Amino acid sequence: MNKLIYYCLIMACIFASNSLRAEDQTVLFWRLKSLGIEEPIAVGISKVLSSELERIDGFTLVPQAKVTQATQQQESLLSCQGKLGCLIELGQAVSASQVVSGVVGKLGDVFSFDIKLIDVGSGMEIRRVAQTWSGETDSLIEVMRQTATRLLKPESYKGNLSLNVNISGVGVFIDGDLVGQTPIEKSMRLSPGRHALKLAAAGFKDYEAFIDIPFDRTVPVEIKMESQLISGVISVDKAEDFYSIGVKAGLVSNSGSFLAPHLSIEFGLRLPFWGGRLSVLLESGIWGSVEKSTTRISSLGEIPVETKILVWPTQLNVALRLLPDYPFSPYLVAGGGFYLIWQTLQPADYTAQGYRDSVFGFQAGAGLEYRLGPGVILVEARYLHVWVAGPLSEGGVNGLLGGLGALLGYRFLL
Repeated sequence: MNKLIYYCLIMACIFASNSLRAEDQTVLFWRLKSLGIEEPIAVGISKVLSSELERIDGFTLVPQAKVTQATQQQESLLSCQGKLGCLIELGQAVSASQVVSGVVGKLGDVFSFDIKLIDVGSGMEIRRVAQTWSGETDSLIEVMRQTATRLLKPESYKGNLSLNVNISGVGVFIDGDLVGQTPIEKSMRLSPGRHALKLAAAGFKDYEAFIDIPFDRTVPVEIKMESQLISGVISVDKAEDFYSIGVKAGLVSNSGSFLAPHLSIEFGLRLPFWGGRLSVLLESGIWGSVEKSTTRISSLGEIPVETKILVWPTQLNVALRLLPDYPFSPYLVAGGGFYLIWQTLQPADYTAQGYRDSVFGFQAGAGLEYRLGPGVILVEARYLHVWVAGPLSEGGVNGLLGGLGALLGYRFLL
């Protein structure tokens, strides 16, 4: 029997506590005082705020009928303009534990709110929210929803940040504080407003950005951490990576083992696909050399001949850059060309003779570029294959003109 009585007492205490807690969540919303604003507009704003207060979980607004009944019994309460004393009397008259009231005003196109929450039991102001608003009427609901949450349930006044990072073990800092490491499966709850986001990991560049978090919404952020080994990146999205002009100079040897000075001007167009790796190059210039040989004349026998060669090529090449986004970028180049060739033969003690020929040839090579200043410096090994065939029995070059070569150049990015 004693145990039964003890159990009943405990249940009664729990019931009384729950009843008391329910009463503690009863809120009276008293009309907003208007300053510089038409009364119908102020009433409409009050209705929107009242509706948003009713949406907050764990709180119940005093019914309007109960408020009307209380003010009819104490008509002096109808004149309450938001002073602390009369607001407490209103709360006591309707058995509310808290009272929400305040002022709404307008200056030009800007509305201002000053809303306060009062505890009836202690007779003190618990919280105050001051805010300005300007914009379309549709956004008023959002402003009042934020105001209601900040007043009654400030711990719920949050937004969410969702992070998706390409590697694990990255330290995540919010406003300078370490909040965890990736992967972070759940969205992070943050107060609305601007926050400083930083991600850091050994061997990777730090990621830093400002993120704006709205109330009751989730902001998704996808981040790709970049290795510190990648520096001096040349972005393929920039216009400077699509056009270029440059100069190359070097030496070329042919089958006769002479070295020909080579000078050319190159114009390049990087194609906007395949990651910017593919380019079309138009190259033209001039190169030449002097070769000494001998020829046989029936009446004189073998006599020495000096052959001067001048070549004007027009070449169309395709270049493949293997690592276009790195400071050092190896590349391959190949193509064909049209060559105008002039040969001047000067036999000893005889009149000079000239020959002109035009032939097609091809070229291929490999090189390495390095980003330097407004462009790239390059070094290239090339093979030229130009076959000259003609009636050049008097001592001129008749065969392979060209061969292995080495070129050094600089290409400006436009």
